[in-house]
Amino acid sequence: DRNGADAEITVQSNDVAFSINALVLTLFTLGQIFYYGGFSTQPLSRTTKGIIGATVGLSLLYILGIFFHVPNFDWIDFLYIMATVKLILTVMTYIPQIVLNYKRKSTQGFNIWNVIFDFSGGLLSLIQLYFDCVDMNDYGGILGNWAKLVLSLITLVFDGIYFLQHYVLYRNNSISSEMGESEYSPVEVSSPDNGFINEFV
Repeated sequence: DRNGADAEITVQSNDVAFSINALVLTLFTLGQIFYYGGFSTQPLSRTTKGIIGATVGLSLLYILGIFFHVPNFDWIDFLYIMATVKLILTVMTYIPQIVLNYKRKSTQGFNIWNVIFDFSGGLLSLIQLYFDCVDMNDYGGILGNWAKLVLSLITLVFDGIYFLQHYVLYRNNSISSEMGESEYSPVEVSSPDNGFINEFV
């Protein structure tokens, strides 16, 4: 209603399928971590627990507001809020590995193939969004799915930094023997674009 009754929607069925696929794979991965004792050997930090708790708690409060018809509480706004949270978490998942590579001045043990797939997914997602607008003859529709647009751009930018570190800045560098493995051990982060795990080991 906000954009008019004839407004085109650039969210496609494959976008929904992608989200479901990412959710299922993430739950499967979490199940593996729990089954193999990952939460015992590497427990969640207080910051992570706080972020999860705040996100879930505030989401439930907003949903209750919708059900009780609180003014200005709408499902579309809830989805926009969730999209914003996703974008923030996406940035947060990319940063640790970039910082680790910088501290070590090396990408030894870095799984570049998953980054290549991630970059390809972000690029193809951006291309699809463009051709959806071409098909609808409405280039303003790009902003109609702004979360997908921004997510694709974030993916391309951060993967570009990974490529720069891996192929240019630290191409021939190895981890110094003086660096302790406990402090500079590789990290594992979820890929926000494909739902898989980047195993930087």
